[in-house]
Amino acid sequence: MKRSGTLLTILALAFALAPAASAQKIRSAEQGAARIQFDAFPHTGKNTTVRNGDLAWSETARHADAVRLLDAVPARTRPGHTDGIDAGSLLTGYRLSSGMVWCAAPSAAAINKAAQCLRDLDNDGTFDAAQVTEWRHAGDEGFEAYVKTIIPMSKAHYEKIDAASLPATRAGAVFAGMKKGTPQFQVVFGPTRLEEPIGCTLVEAGICDFLGVRIRFTEGADKGLILTFESAADSRVFEPYRLAFPKDFG
Repeated sequence: MKRSGTLLTILALAFALAPAASAQKIRSAEQGAARIQFDAFPHTGKNTTVRNGDLAWSETARHADAVRLLDAVPARTRPGHTDGIDAGSLLTGYRLSSGMVWCAAPSAAAINKAAQCLRDLDNDGTFDAAQVTEWRHAGDEGFEAYVKTIIPMSKAHYEKIDAASLPATRAGAVFAGMKKGTPQFQVVFGPTRLEEPIGCTLVEAGICDFLGVRIRFTEGADKGLILTFESAADSRVFEPYRLAFPKDFG
């Protein structure tokens, strides 16, 4: 995962953007992170035995923040060619240190899988700045987006939408061993996986919570760990920036 240690550049966008936006320190390049909304947990009452590296469970999830673009945005020619965005397109949100950025999905036909990401720096309901991100491949809009090269743009309207409008994506947790007697997991969303394992929050001996799921864990045969999924919260939102980007997101 890329970190946002890039040299900070304060852009003078006052000639094109509102005064409130020009007062911000906008990074020319930064790692943004998404919130992930999980669907109803499908494994309550079931159990499984896992060893290090095993998929503990799979389910479905989607981005928690999304908008619909109401005005078309033209293609960019620098850096390189980046496709325009059609009116009506759905954009997914990533949190930056100075606000949100909303990214288009990469075109399946694009060679470098670059896509435009849009900013509303003065929060007036219209996009007024654009950046670029590059996905590994189409469908790779996962936990984070590394955005760069901010420029002013002609205003484009958008509206916020319910995340349920977005297609569901495969998600889940991979067992990453034990640490201080507590299970550790790596969160999976689409083709991406958080590199750093996250500890299951211990509730009492042999019981912990992870991703809003109450898990009972006991040692099984042949060094396996038996996980029993006892219950799950009705609403489960994962915010990886609180764990992976503490310096930027607090």
